[in-house]
Formats: sequence, C-alpha cells, structure tokens
Amino acid sequence: MTVIDQLGYVTIYLDIGEGDTVSVRLNNIKPTATDQDVYDVATAVAGLLAYPINSIRRTKRSDYSA
Repeated sequence: MTVIDQLGYVTIYLDIGEGDTVSVRLNNIKPTATDQDVYDVATAVAGLLAYPINSIRRTKRSDYSA
C-alpha cells in the first residue's frame, strides 16, 4: 500500500453570539506544515475578522493505493 499526503485545510469557527458560529476555511495547507505554524496562521487570520475564535480544526488528507 502506498500513502500519498495531499493538501489539507483548516476551518476556523467564529462565535457570532447566542450560541451561533460561522466558519472560515483556509485551503491548500501543506501536509509538511507543523501544527504550531498552522495554528499561528489561523489565529493571525482570525484576528483580522470581526468575531472571536470558537475553535480551529485542521483536516489532513491522504490518498491510499495498492
């Protein structure tokens, strides 16, 4: 089996009040990017937005072949 890492994405969930959230997605995250680097960029981008961060989720993707 061969595993090929693909570009992933980060979803930033923002708290817009009354228990509601809105999400912003950052695409094309390199699989070699460290979690700390991804977190730092996500918090920097969220700092430019009007609402506070609720959570940040990184999604990694891989293709498997026989």
